[in-house]
Amino acid sequence: MATVKNLRIGKSPNRLIQDLDVFDSPSAGWNDPWSPHSSRYHWQLHSNLGESAVFDENDFWCVCQKTRKHLHVKVRRDRGKPLIEEPEENYGIKDRIPVYYEEEELPEPHVTSPTKSEFATTSTCMKWSSKTTKSEIEVEWRDSYLDANCIKEIIDSRRPSFASLLTKKSSSHQGSSHSSQPSLFTTFTSLELFLRNVLVHNDQRAISAAPEGTFERHVGKGRQIQSLMKSLLFEYHHENVNYVPTIADAPLTDEQKLNLYLARNELIVLANHFRDTKEDPAIVANPFPVRLARPALINAFGVPNYDSVVPMYTTVFRDNSASLPDDPAFIALGITNDYPDSFVRYFYEEQKKNDEANVRVYADALAHIYNLRKSSFLRDLIAADRKNGIVSSDVIQAAYSSLGLEAEVGPDYRYSQEKIFEAFHSALLRKPEFARAIRNDLETIGYARKSSEILNYVLSTEQAFYTVNEAYQWLGIKSNTEDAMVASVALVKFEDDSDKAIEAVKWIAEERNSSILYDFLASQGRPSNKKPKEVPMDEDLAYNTLGVQDRALSDDVLINVYGFAVEDHPEQSDTLRAALKCIGEVRNSRLITHYLEHGNLDIPPEVSSLDTPIGLENTGNLCYLNSLIQYYFIIKPLRNAILDIDENKDLNMIENKEAVKKVGGRIVTRIEFLRALQFTYELRKLFIELITSKSSSVHPSSVLTYLALIPLTLDQVKSGTSSVMDLSSSRELSNLNERSITIDPRAEEQAQGLEQEQGQDEAKSPAEQSSSVNLIDFPMANTNGESQTQPHYFEVSEEEINSSMDLGRQQDVLECIDHVLFQLEASLGRISNSEDRLGSDNDLIRRLFSGKLKQTLNDASQGVRSNYEIFSHLIVDLFEEKQTLYDALDGVFETVNIDMGSETAQRSLCITELPIILQLQIQRVQFDRTTGQPFKSNAFVEFGKELSMDRYVEDTDGKMAPLLQRYWDLKREIINLQKRQQLLLTTNSNLMSSVDTLSILSKWAAQQQDSRLPINPKLPDILQEEINNVVAEVDMLKKQEASLKEERTHLFDNYISHSYDLLAVFVHRGQASFGHYWTYIHDFENNVYRKYNDEYVTVVDESEIFADTTGNNANPYMLTYIRKEYRHIIECVHREHNLLL
Repeated sequence: MATVKNLRIGKSPNRLIQDLDVFDSPSAGWNDPWSPHSSRYHWQLHSNLGESAVFDENDFWCVCQKTRKHLHVKVRRDRGKPLIEEPEENYGIKDRIPVYYEEEELPEPHVTSPTKSEFATTSTCMKWSSKTTKSEIEVEWRDSYLDANCIKEIIDSRRPSFASLLTKKSSSHQGSSHSSQPSLFTTFTSLELFLRNVLVHNDQRAISAAPEGTFERHVGKGRQIQSLMKSLLFEYHHENVNYVPTIADAPLTDEQKLNLYLARNELIVLANHFRDTKEDPAIVANPFPVRLARPALINAFGVPNYDSVVPMYTTVFRDNSASLPDDPAFIALGITNDYPDSFVRYFYEEQKKNDEANVRVYADALAHIYNLRKSSFLRDLIAADRKNGIVSSDVIQAAYSSLGLEAEVGPDYRYSQEKIFEAFHSALLRKPEFARAIRNDLETIGYARKSSEILNYVLSTEQAFYTVNEAYQWLGIKSNTEDAMVASVALVKFEDDSDKAIEAVKWIAEERNSSILYDFLASQGRPSNKKPKEVPMDEDLAYNTLGVQDRALSDDVLINVYGFAVEDHPEQSDTLRAALKCIGEVRNSRLITHYLEHGNLDIPPEVSSLDTPIGLENTGNLCYLNSLIQYYFIIKPLRNAILDIDENKDLNMIENKEAVKKVGGRIVTRIEFLRALQFTYELRKLFIELITSKSSSVHPSSVLTYLALIPLTLDQVKSGTSSVMDLSSSRELSNLNERSITIDPRAEEQAQGLEQEQGQDEAKSPAEQSSSVNLIDFPMANTNGESQTQPHYFEVSEEEINSSMDLGRQQDVLECIDHVLFQLEASLGRISNSEDRLGSDNDLIRRLFSGKLKQTLNDASQGVRSNYEIFSHLIVDLFEEKQTLYDALDGVFETVNIDMGSETAQRSLCITELPIILQLQIQRVQFDRTTGQPFKSNAFVEFGKELSMDRYVEDTDGKMAPLLQRYWDLKREIINLQKRQQLLLTTNSNLMSSVDTLSILSKWAAQQQDSRLPINPKLPDILQEEINNVVAEVDMLKKQEASLKEERTHLFDNYISHSYDLLAVFVHRGQASFGHYWTYIHDFENNVYRKYNDEYVTVVDESEIFADTTGNNANPYMLTYIRKEYRHIIECVHREHNLLL
C-alpha cells in the first residue's frame, strides 16, 4: 500500500452526508478511509409543530434519534450560480456536482454566551467549501441538552419490578388497571407541550404540582422530575407545590431559547421512542410526525442525479435515511459505492489535482474499484494513467515479484538499475512465452522509480509481437490453421493494420518454416530475411518420414497423411514438408505441387474446356458471392431472363415515372428500380463471360460486386436522385417496345397456377421437356459488326467502390442472397416466354424460390385462427451435435405451446405452397451469452440426395392425420427414452457415470471385508446387481430408441407427392468471424457433383459431400433442393466460344 501523507480528500455530497452519520467533531477520521465508518447517528429534522416560520432549506437543525445529539447545517452559495445547473452545451460533471474540501480555519459556534450557564451545551464546528459550485457548508454539533442520567432514572423508575410482574392479574379478571405513574410517552409529550407554550406563546405561568393533579397524572413526581423541570427553567416551590418559571421576570436570552428549543426536540424523540398504543390505548395519532433529515441534506448539499451502479444502495441512501457501509477505496475518492464510472473518474482526477503528495493512494483506490467492477471505462482510465507514470501499489508489487525482486519504496531504492535489468533478462530466459507481460512489469518499475533509462529501453525495444502465439491470437486463428488460410486472414486484417498483419505472418512463417507464407510475404513486397531450410531427402527416407508403407497410395490420401503428421508433430513440419515435396517430384504430381504452393487441393483445369464450367476469381473475401452467382447461373430460366434483360426488364417502371411496383410486400422506389436494373445488366455481362470466355476463370466487375453487396442508404432512397442516369438521352430507349404492364403484388395470386403448370409438365414426355430448351441469341453486335454499348441506368463511381473495399465484410450470406434476389425481382417484368414451362405472365423469382407458410394459433379466448406468410428460405436450428435434416426441419414445424401473456396458445406451422427450389438455411452462427460473442456451431447435419416434404405440407383432406400423429408421438417417445438414459448415465462432479460410481463403490466395499467397519458383507453383491440392472436397462433403452427411430425414418416412405432432389450444398470453413466459402452443385444431366471454389471448378466424389463433418469446421450452411419434375431447368454446363466476337 502507498505511503499516506495527510490525506486531504475532496468529498462528494453523498460522501459528506454519509460521514455526518459517523463523525461529530474535527478529527483525523474524516480523511482516513481505513478508520471505522460504522453509522452512529440517525438524523431527523427539528419539529416545527406550532411554529409559523417557513422551513429554511439552507439553515436547519437535526436531532439524532439514537443519541439525541444535535446537528446544525448552514449552506451558503453564490446566488448568481445555482448549485445544480440545467444541461447545456459543454455541460459536464463539474457543473453539476460539488467537491467539498475541509476548511482549515474552523468557524465560531452558532451561539455564544457571556456567562456560562449551568445547563449550557458544548459545541464544535466544521466547514467545507466547493470552488466548482461556489458553495460553503458549515456544520455545528451540540450535545444533548437534557441530562442523560436524569432521563435514565426517569425511564428506570417507570419500569415494573419483577415482583409486580409476578403478581399482576390479567385485565379479564380484575378489569383495567392504571399505573400510579403516567406512561413515558405521556410524560415527554406533556413536557414538550409546556416548552412549546413557553417558546411559541411566551407562556410564563406557574404550573401546579398538586397531588393527583393534572401535572402529576401527566408528568409524574419525585426528585427526577424536579431535576428535569429545573433544566427546563422551572423551579419547584415546596410551599406552593408548583413549578415557577425562573425566567418570569426577564425575556429569554438567545442561549436560553436555543437550549429550550434543543430540549423540546429531544423530548419529541423520547416521546416517539416510547409511544406504545398497545400499553396505552388512549394513544391514537402520533402528535409528532417524524421528518427524516436525509432529503433536506440531499437538497442542501447538492446531491446530483445519476445512473446508479447499485440501485438498491441508492434507494436506501435517498429514501431510508440510513448510511450503508462503503469500501475504503470509495471513501478515499470521496464518493459512495453507487457512483457511476464517469463520477469515479471525475473525483479521482480531483483528488490527484488537489493532493499531489498522495497520488499513489488514489491510484490504489481506483485500481481496487476497477477490480470490483471490471469495467472497460475504468480499465482505459488506468491504462491512460500508466502512460503518465501513475501505477497502483499492487501492480508495482506484482511487477517486482515477477522479476524475482522484493518491492521497494523510494527515494532510497535498494536495487541499482543494473540489478533490475539483470533480473529482467533472467525472467525472459525463464519464461520467454510471457515476454510481453515481463516487459510490462519492467515498464511499471520504470514508472515507479521515475527512471528514464528503463522507460527509454522499453520504448526502443518495442515489437508488435513477442511470441508466435500472440500472432495467432491477433489474427484470430488457431496454430493448426493451414498456411493458405493464414495468408487469407492476413489479407483481411490488412484493413486494420497492414504492418502488423505482415509482422504476424513473419512470426508464423519463421515458426513453421513455411515456403507458402514466405512467398506470400514476398508477394506483398515484404520478404523475410529468413528462408525455408532445405532438408536433405530421398524417396525411401520420404516415405519412412511420413510413415507410409504402401507407395501406391493416391496423391490426395498422401496429402491427408502429411496433414495429420504435421498436426501431431508441428515441430517436424520442415522435415515432413520436405518428404512430401520429394515424393511429389518423384511422381511428377501436379496435385502435390499445387498443394505445397497454394495450400489447397483445387487444381484449375489446364485448358478451358466446353465441358467444364468457368470459375470466378476471388478479388478479396468475396467467395460467398462467387458461390451465389454460380448457383444462379445454372438455373436456366433465371439465366435466360437475365441474359435477355433487354426484353424482360420492366418497361413500365422505365417509361412511367409515376409507376408503382411492389417487391416483398413493399413499394420499390424509382431509384431502387434503376439501381436493380443496372445490377442485372452487370450480372448479364458476367453471365456472357461465363458462357463465352476461353479462360478457365473470369473476374467479376467491381461494379457488380458493389451493387450486389452494398444496398442503398435510407437517404439515397428518399432523395431518389443519387447516381441516376438521365433516361431521356439514352440511345437504348429508342428501341423500346410500347407496351403497358400491370404489376400485381399479391403473393397469393403470383403463386396461383403452380399445380396447373405441374400437371402440364407431368403430361409431357422427357423428350418433349428437353426439346423446349433453346440457346438464346445475345445482343452483342449490330449488323455492322460494331459492339453494342451496354445501357447505363445507375452510375457507380470509383470513389464509392474504393471507399467500400471491405465489401465482403458488409453483409452475411443471407443478407447477400436477399439483396441479390430483391434486385433481380425489382428489375424483371413479367416473363412472357414459356420455353422452360414455368408458365407465362408470372413473377419468375417468386415462382422459383418462394413458398407459403400457414401458422395456426389455438387458445381458449380466441379459438383457432390462421395467418399466411411468403418465404424464400426456411431457417433450421441446430439442437444436437448430430442430427438429420428431418430432425432439424421437425424443429420448425413441430406443434408447440407459446406464452401469449395472459394465456398459453398452441401454435402449429405447415406449408400450403412449395417453391420449385427449396432453400434451407442452417443457423450455424449462434450467440454465447457467457462471453457475449458470436460463435459457429459445427454440429453435423445428415442430409440425403432426396427430400420428401409431404409430412410438412398442409393435410387438407385429413388423410395423413393418423400418420402425422404417430410421427410426432414417436418423437416424444424417443425424447423420453433419451432423458431416461441421460438420467442413468449422468456424470457426477468427477465426470464419472452412475455405473462407474457404483463399480468403484463395489470394489471399495469388497476391500473392506477384513476391516472393522460395520459393512454388510452382501454389499458388494448388492452393488454389482444394481450395476447389472442399470447396464441392462440402458441397453434396452438404446434398442427401443433405435427401433422407434427406424420406424419414424420410414413412416413416410410411400408419401412422395412433394419430393425434391439435392441441387446445391453451400459450405463454410472457418469460424463465426471469418472463413472461406464454396459450393457443391449437382449436374443432373451428367450425373456428377462439382465443387465451385472461386476460380477452381472440379468434379468431386459424392462421398466428399455427404461425409460426416463431426470435428470439422468445414460444413454446410445452406442446402437447396429442386422439385423432381423441374430438374430439367438446371443446366450446369453452358459454354459456347463461337459467341465471342
